[in-house]
Amino acid sequence: KIKKKDGIPLVADMHENYPFFISEIKFANTLLGKLLISKKQWFAKEKEWLSAVDRIVVVDAGMQERIEKQLTRPRPFVVVPNSPETKAVLESQEDLPELESKYRDPFVVFYFGGLDSRRGLDTLVDAAALLKDKIRPLKVVIVGSGSYEAVIRERIKQQDVQDLFAFEGWHPVSHLQAFTQFADVCVIPHLKSPQTDNSSPNKLFLYMLFKKPIVASNCRSIQNIIEENNCGLIYESGNGRQLAEKILYVQQHPEEARAMGERGHRAVLEKYDWSIGADRLIEMYKGLQI
Repeated sequence: KIKKKDGIPLVADMHENYPFFISEIKFANTLLGKLLISKKQWFAKEKEWLSAVDRIVVVDAGMQERIEKQLTRPRPFVVVPNSPETKAVLESQEDLPELESKYRDPFVVFYFGGLDSRRGLDTLVDAAALLKDKIRPLKVVIVGSGSYEAVIRERIKQQDVQDLFAFEGWHPVSHLQAFTQFADVCVIPHLKSPQTDNSSPNKLFLYMLFKKPIVASNCRSIQNIIEENNCGLIYESGNGRQLAEKILYVQQHPEEARAMGERGHRAVLEKYDWSIGADRLIEMYKGLQI
């Protein structure tokens, strides 16, 4: 309405594939959720709203491809990954000296982020169970919080690997280097879906920034960045055996793992720093006619 009345350009910032995001929420798939939330209507509204805008900002080229298929006429796109402002992140880091006694000695598999059913942490538990007799000592460190934690803990109990896991709860990004300095490999075990195939998880770029080799599931957008920059290994989403094999490979090839971390670090600074995406946004807004 504002656009029609005042002629003001309209920009859509598509940080998420929101209709798919809604579709994957647990509540939306319950009986009550299905009554209250119309997935079909969310997809229709997205198409309606995006057909009215002048520019569209997305976090991944795959998201652009999906949206282009439903538009009534072409729109200019700007791809801006969900990447960090590296200088600010590095300058914000704080020491946590109490971590050294806990994580100095074991081979540490590290996860940072939310705890929900879409994150694939069940797969990580299954992988740990397969590795418990192959990597000693082994510790899986989880930094984050969420409603799914109780489910993960129960699966850990079922697999009898309680001694391998450490839940550190939520921590700010300013504590990340304190943890990653002890991490031998960082993981992104997200379950593959239309949402995760076109996402841009901040943790990916943070792992790269702190020079860590990454093992991630084959969500398309994540896989593309890791393979393009040769900074980690990819496994089939939901496949605990493959995840275990990739982690074991990192453990058995420390020099190669170190090189992966260095390549990821350079890529973040040269290609994915927030300033690069910000310049694209500035140029886009300058080009709008008011």
